[in-house]
Order: sequence, then structure tokens, then C-alpha cells
Amino acid sequence: MARGRTPVRAYVGLGANLGQARQTLAWAVHRLAALPDVANPVWSGLFASAPWQAEGPDYFNAVLGMDVRHTAPELWRHLAALEYEAGRQRPYRHAPRSLDLDLLFYGTAAIASVKSLRVKKSVLK
Repeated sequence: MARGRTPVRAYVGLGANLGQARQTLAWAVHRLAALPDVANPVWSGLFASAPWQAEGPDYFNAVLGMDVRHTAPELWRHLAALEYEAGRQRPYRHAPRSLDLDLLFYGTAAIASVKSLRVKKSVLK
């Protein structure tokens, strides 16, 4: 890990319901764990869920916890780049996804807004 910045525990939600969803999620977990300045990755394993406010195939989902020295915006940029690399398209709200990566928690904070990447204190204990 890079020097100078204290590691922060971050949690990323992963989901996919298009193409080879299970393989895409495994690929994303490996890619995130291999990022520079990432240590101690632990993931939940896969679980399935129905789409929320949308139609389409069921999603495969997972959560990845990891210690990072990235700022929240830096980590978000890595997530967006992986979505793009996996062919993520946004034709409409809640569209089916080849890969969906959400920064859920960053340290003791929950992500309040993706657009401004505001971080707020988590209400989860």
C-alpha cells in the first residue's frame, strides 16, 4: 500500500444480470482486489435477487470489503472504469446491467450521493 494515507475499510456492492453475470462478478472481485493500494479483500460470495423497480433476469450480487488508501472519489473512479470495461451501458434508469459497482461504505461513513460523492456518517452499527 502507498505511504502517507491511512488505510480505510471500504465496502463495494457488486451486481450483474446480463451475459455471464457470475463470471463477470468474479472478474470484478479479482480486479478490485488487485488494485494498487488495496489490501485484505474479503467477499460475501454470490447471492441472487430479483430486479428492483425493473424487469429482466435476476441479479447475482456480492459485497466486497477491502482496506484502501484511495480517497472515496478515487475509488469511485476505479469502480466506474471497471463498469465501463465490462460493457456497462445506461440506456435508462434501472436498466439491466453487465456490471454494477456501488461504493456502499467508506470507513465509518455511508455514501449519500453518487453524483457528488458526498460521504455521510453511517446509521448502521
